[in-house]
Amino acid sequence: MVLFYNSFRGNQAMGPADAIRKLLRDAAYLRATGPVSSEFARWIEGCLLVLAAAFGEGSAEAAEFQAQVGGERAVADAWGLPKEGPYGIWMRMEQGEALLRRLLAALE
Repeated sequence: MVLFYNSFRGNQAMGPADAIRKLLRDAAYLRATGPVSSEFARWIEGCLLVLAAAFGEGSAEAAEFQAQVGGERAVADAWGLPKEGPYGIWMRMEQGEALLRRLLAALE
């Protein structure tokens, strides 16, 4: 699976709600396939790109997402994380997905 989010910035046909739905679908895929820490890191990067495009650079939404998935160094720290446990990938994904669902509900 290739996670490709840069197209959201220039894609007028895909609005913020559609982009967030795609992020949630990608999260489901990651859960079903592992996830591998490198794919989790790319998912975080994609989420941050989409949230910055949807809500603005440095937005409260992007900052909250980053805090939910591991803080300022979330992408760098994602490499090598265990899957389980209070600081593992699955817990961080749960927190990130919950925020994405709240943002999606607010957009709809």
